[in-house]
Amino acid sequence: MRDTDIDAISSDVNRMKRRLGNEALSLQDLVDSLDTTGAKVKLVVLDCCRDNPLEAASPGGTRSVVGGRSRLAQVTPPSGTLISYSADAGQKANDGLFTAVLAEEIESSGLPILRVFASTRQKVREISTAWAAEDAAKGLPLAYRRVRHEPAEYNKLDLSGLDFIFSDPGGNETGESAEMAELRRRIAEMEAREAERESAMVRTEPEKEGGFGADLGMEGT
Repeated sequence: MRDTDIDAISSDVNRMKRRLGNEALSLQDLVDSLDTTGAKVKLVVLDCCRDNPLEAASPGGTRSVVGGRSRLAQVTPPSGTLISYSADAGQKANDGLFTAVLAEEIESSGLPILRVFASTRQKVREISTAWAAEDAAKGLPLAYRRVRHEPAEYNKLDLSGLDFIFSDPGGNETGESAEMAELRRRIAEMEAREAERESAMVRTEPEKEGGFGADLGMEGT
């Protein structure tokens, strides 16, 4: 796992293209490397926004730093692969929500792989819809509101992969794993920081329009 968040986005188009070329990961290279393992089930999980945050203002409106707008680059995965995104094409994603829900489903549900992701999709959609409505009702500035998003999958699993199960909840009698406990702790800390920042913004910050800071203020990448 690698965090590819790039801070201090610049309106200098050429500079940002160089930074992305040096620091971003190629999803196509990743899925190609998975294919060399010979595994029957190859899974890629991307907890990131699927809009294009790298837009530079211009007199005529906006333009994309990296080409096509509102989507990640097209990927051609090999057979036996499932790619799961935390948001649908063109959507932003709330930090941490998808990962927390998916981790819980993997560890506790005991469902086959496609049902795990279907359950995750439904829960993230319901929670994020409630969050977005709650923040709108509070009158938070647009840049600081949580957003509604719905996970999506690109599925090329073969028949042999459809019955794959991540874990058997009945086989673990030791309770919550250390990894899951740490994840929950980090999510709780993140939510507490966001709540504190939202409260401060309601008191002191006028609504922002445009700008990279506004676009990226609360969203995961």
